[in-house]
Amino acid sequence: MARGEKKIPLDELVTSLHLREDEEEDIVLEEDPVELAADARWMALARVCTTKTFSHGGLFGDMRSAWNPAKEVQFRPIQDNLFSVQFNCLADWE
Repeated sequence: MARGEKKIPLDELVTSLHLREDEEEDIVLEEDPVELAADARWMALARVCTTKTFSHGGLFGDMRSAWNPAKEVQFRPIQDNLFSVQFNCLADWE
């Protein structure tokens, strides 16, 4: 978070997504929101917009090479073409 930016509570962020009812069923916040927010620090979601099959490992390797991050970047598949990307420092995330 940049200096001077207002910190928005997690429940407000989820509400601002304007999810459909069937999408809301997939969101479960059983853990402490403060801990979840700390774990999600410097995290992003990435979607690959293609109908073709592709290698996840190849994609992750190419993205690491293109971004040239200072610290390790972790990719986790969420759905077919949707991934979470966890950075370990602010500079890489930005």
